[in-house]
Amino acid sequence: MPSPYQPPESTVYDAQINQDIQRSKTPKVVGIILIILTILGALGIIASLGMLLSGSELMMGVYEKQGIDLTYVYVTLTLSFLAAIWTFYTSIQLIKYRDRGRRFYNYYMVYLLISMPLSFAYQSYVRPDNTNFSTIMMGLASTAVGLLIYGLFWYLLNKEKTKTSLT
Repeated sequence: MPSPYQPPESTVYDAQINQDIQRSKTPKVVGIILIILTILGALGIIASLGMLLSGSELMMGVYEKQGIDLTYVYVTLTLSFLAAIWTFYTSIQLIKYRDRGRRFYNYYMVYLLISMPLSFAYQSYVRPDNTNFSTIMMGLASTAVGLLIYGLFWYLLNKEKTKTSLT
């Protein structure tokens, strides 16, 4: 007779629990970080568009001082907002462990590799000659850091262990 003080033993095997234990946590962690970054970015885009559309002298003055055309600003903000929607959807897919999220992130990385250097090059080209060197270097550093962070996410999501944990 079994002891009443010992827990009962079970031979039930739950494949889902075993799969969750073996899954890489990388897609979920990257997905959560991307959601946070996307929400913050979208709020910044909405605030910038709101100030531009309201005719805020402060915003207009910043762009005019830097010599940046407002058409460029509107196009950039619109593309950034569309990219934010894409990234939010990608993040949800990563949190759900869908391989579609990894593939969509790879597409987003291609977009970043094209848009970030082009945007930096355009802004550096149109700046007035009196722009100091530190302003240009700050723009270059922020572009490089952004590409490094998103590149790290790309590397982590495309590791073999991570790819095999996605459905």
